[in-house]
Amino acid sequence: ATDREFAVDLVSLVRNIKWAIEMHGDLSAATMKRELLIGRFTGIE
Repeated sequence: ATDREFAVDLVSLVRNIKWAIEMHGDLSAATMKRELLIGRFTGIE
């Protein structure tokens, strides 16, 4: 992988983490007690 691909994957990972944190807050406010948040990072292999 090139440095550019790595950087793009890293930015994607950060966005996914932020999204997961927001979703966790939304789900915590709801009646759901359990949630499954799945992320994928392919920048390091």
